[in-house]
Amino acid sequence: MQINIRYGIATLLKNPNVFFQELKEDIQKDFFNKSNLKKYSFIWCAALPKSGSTLIEKILNGLDYVQLNKSFLRKFSYSGLDHPHGISINMVKDLPLKRYTFLKTHSHYEKNYIDIVKSHNAKIIVSTRNLRDMLISNYFYIMENPRSWEHQYIKNLDIKTGLIKSLYLYDKKKVNQTPLEYYLKWMSGWKEYINKNKDILHLKYEDLNLDRELYIKKILNYLNIPIELCTKIQKVIDEDQNNSSLLNKNLKKIGRSISTYDFLSKNKKKTLISQELKAKLNEIIIKKANEFKVDYSIINNEF
Repeated sequence: MQINIRYGIATLLKNPNVFFQELKEDIQKDFFNKSNLKKYSFIWCAALPKSGSTLIEKILNGLDYVQLNKSFLRKFSYSGLDHPHGISINMVKDLPLKRYTFLKTHSHYEKNYIDIVKSHNAKIIVSTRNLRDMLISNYFYIMENPRSWEHQYIKNLDIKTGLIKSLYLYDKKKVNQTPLEYYLKWMSGWKEYINKNKDILHLKYEDLNLDRELYIKKILNYLNIPIELCTKIQKVIDEDQNNSSLLNKNLKKIGRSISTYDFLSKNKKKTLISQELKAKLNEIIIKKANEFKVDYSIINNEF
């Protein structure tokens, strides 16, 4: 059974209204969108977790792209993966011709992943973030999400102990690296590729916070879509975020409305993450970076 059939049935059973609304939206995009915009048919977004990738999904959905792994109109399978965050031929082998589609994953850099998506003429977007801030944000995500397998291991710990422990929790049956090791190599691998290849779009979470309009325009320019659509996309995002609330409530939503966005996350960090704890995290990250001989600039997202 294709994964999207399971996704569709699960959404239908949980909330038929959401299922039919998403189906209606995707039918509209595939069959009734008469726009003559020059758009690329397939986009792959490889995003560091907690780097703004949920927002990128909202933007691409607003630009009439159908999400490959979350649409009843697309065939999709996770089979053939060499890593939980990997890319396989089976994921994209049934991409429809002349239909606008996007896929967001948290994939690290591997040449064969690039080869797979480029065989379908993909435009590639890579999203990154300051590694310390990402790890802090990921800690809050685990704490607010009881369905996360790591949750049980840190839920009763104080913030310092829990945050540091979250850097080293990993499922030995799936991967052979701690999160800290994996994400250091994640940033290092993509930095090297980005610096050598100018045909991809590199987005930074920090730029999103500085100027959201400019951030959106970068995406529009990269996809050869008129800048005038920026206002429309901003309205879509504002409406979506106005309907968002606490992270634990957003995670309980149905279908594509599920979100890791949390209005209170910044305030939580300001009040709960002390300068002493930030310094301790920096110390841990730098020590591991030196062990791997990784350039410290990638930790600060300076590339």
